[in-house]
Amino acid sequence: MTKKIGRIILIVVMIMLVIGLSLVTMSASPLYRTNQWVDTNAMFSMGRALASGMVPYRDIVEQRGPLMFGLFAIASFISKTSFIGVFVIEVINALIVYFFAGKIAAFYFDNKNVASVLGLLGPGVMVGTHAFELGGAPEEFASPVIMGFIYLAFLWQRQNKQLRPWLYLIAGFGLFYVFWVKYAMIGALIIFFLYVGFGLLADRNWRGLFMAVGLSLIGFLVPSAVVLGVFYQHHALQSLIDVYFKMNMMAYGENQNGMISQLVNSLGLFAEPINQHWLITAITVVGLVLTKIGRQRSMLFMMFFGTVAMLVLTHFVREYYVLLLMPFFVVALFQLFAWLINW
Repeated sequence: MTKKIGRIILIVVMIMLVIGLSLVTMSASPLYRTNQWVDTNAMFSMGRALASGMVPYRDIVEQRGPLMFGLFAIASFISKTSFIGVFVIEVINALIVYFFAGKIAAFYFDNKNVASVLGLLGPGVMVGTHAFELGGAPEEFASPVIMGFIYLAFLWQRQNKQLRPWLYLIAGFGLFYVFWVKYAMIGALIIFFLYVGFGLLADRNWRGLFMAVGLSLIGFLVPSAVVLGVFYQHHALQSLIDVYFKMNMMAYGENQNGMISQLVNSLGLFAEPINQHWLITAITVVGLVLTKIGRQRSMLFMMFFGTVAMLVLTHFVREYYVLLLMPFFVVALFQLFAWLINW
């Protein structure tokens, strides 16, 4: 009984620390006079417009995904004149990152209390890097999903390439969420599904393969059909396609100098986020190399580089794009801590 009470107290303390960390690092926090980042202000304007009945891409244009506007619309219901609603959503986002980070830490450390404390590295790394900037980027809201997929990768390998059916459904919904926030962020998720699919195919586990594919597609396609249906109903489906898909592919420039030049340009873009955070990348690679839990090293490597490769599609890499790599850095830190303790 005493251990259970102590465990509850520890979790409450960790949650308070996440909230405290959010208060001092997120510019939507009540401690800040206002959020000065132009992108967050633009998203908040889009959210308020959506909440007031305007249709994105038809009545007001911004190239981010409709679910990104939906998040800020929810924030506007809390407060239309301040960023307190945005802060509430960001705190919930950070708590989900903490939850999955703690779950992943539990694969490395048998002591649940140690795993719960080290779980703070999840939100800590997210808000502690320059890539976080002032908060409110799509990459911030994708971080808990990527962390969740890393957890599923561990779980899938640990359970002999099996997951409970409802987890595939949740994974499909996670893909739906990230795809409609900003589709360039789905690299790690696509690699996860491909790895799982080919793994089940190689084992000739037809029942598991059909279940994984079917439930994942249901989790992705059903809510996606709802999104498309809403835009179709409001005569804005073509606007959605033109802005969210076509404009995003061309928004930051396109190389017109032939295939070789395009390939060189793509390789440069692939190297840019790694070069921007070369020390974090080096630590991440070393940590993933040392990883032996569940033999999922190759899966994590592919998810890591798949994330970078997907960013190349936008023809431009901004500082905050690198936030997508931080979940892998957290996993690498867990592995390094575990290795040091064992050594």
